Amino acid sequence: MPSFSFTAPIITAEQEWQEWNSMTPEERELIQKDIRGQTSEDGAEETPSTSHQPLDSNNIYATSDDINNETFQQALLEIADKEKKELLHAMEVAPHLVAMESNPMTYMRRLSPMVAAYRIAQYWKHRRRLFGDARAFLPMTLDGAMEDIFSCLEKGFLNVLPKDPSGRAVIFFDRIRAIPAVASRDSVLRVIFYILQKVAMQDEVISNGFVFMENIAGYDLYTHFDRLLMKTQMLLLRECFPAELKVFHVFAGSCGAWAMDLIMPVIKQLAGKRIRLRMVCHSGHESVESFCKTYNFRPEHLSVIVGGGYTYANHVSWMDMEYAREQEEQSRQRERDGLDPTFPTSSASDDEEKSRSPSRRRSSKDRRLPNASLPDASFCTARKISLSGTPRAA
Repeated sequence: MPSFSFTAPIITAEQEWQEWNSMTPEERELIQKDIRGQTSEDGAEETPSTSHQPLDSNNIYATSDDINNETFQQALLEIADKEKKELLHAMEVAPHLVAMESNPMTYMRRLSPMVAAYRIAQYWKHRRRLFGDARAFLPMTLDGAMEDIFSCLEKGFLNVLPKDPSGRAVIFFDRIRAIPAVASRDSVLRVIFYILQKVAMQDEVISNGFVFMENIAGYDLYTHFDRLLMKTQMLLLRECFPAELKVFHVFAGSCGAWAMDLIMPVIKQLAGKRIRLRMVCHSGHESVESFCKTYNFRPEHLSVIVGGGYTYANHVSWMDMEYAREQEEQSRQRERDGLDPTFPTSSASDDEEKSRSPSRRRSSKDRRLPNASLPDASFCTARKISLSGTPRAA
């Protein structure tokens, strides 16, 4: 069982202050716009110096001259062999997946060839480690790489919420329910990887970025602290996908002071500079209305866990729609390949194939989390939860 170490590396308040003061006024203003959910007037991205990239590159962003395969191949040659061995292996055993699910042209829509090559190499490094050879080279779909851990996604500790008014995707992670009794560390990380695959590869999200929200209200050191999970989570958010994280909201709730003093310095150290500068911690009794006004959200962009309007039923609907979209895309791909688009992709019978849909697979209440962990419709209508994670009157 992971345990909290009081000697774990941390970032101090003084170091954070020094990082902030090292930024130019223009850089600080762009970060503040990201945090407040405001689109910059000229549409410019943040400057390269604010980005956490382990590369010696003068510019992480692409120009029109960069968008071709030759420049990507040249950049790939500069990546150390040990960093790209999983990508090279994937190019040998599943080149179609590399082209479809980590297309260099998708990454180079906004990243320089060097950074795109690095991120794709990291993408395949983590994909192979998390899913293993048996699943890493299957399509990243609910009946492909995710089939054996579908039940973890079904439990609803990670949600894709509606896009915010700035067109940014919104992901909510209830860390309190993502415990070993519910899902193993690697299963949680696989769900995060899958969600990012579905969100951070969208054209609109690549252009506008995404928001990550994490609930730690009720955090227990012995139950929830897992440094390796946190480290890998941050690497996935930071270094594997083409879309950029614009702001990271942490809801500490009533655990408040000690969580800020013990947990947040560790999380911030693992986050890296770019995410750390965009991390906002919420404790106390901030109202939903105040939060939405300050950070340009609407209640539907918040989970019911923190007082918003997004419920478990919405999560189920998202899974159903995603499953249907994946099936449609697989049919189109088969048609492009000159195969029968209606031919089943597995040996399952028609009835078995229909039962794969999330709503069918979730028909038994025994598949759900206990009511104490999973907010159902009656819970959502009976009371509201403030951003502090404590009940308040409806």
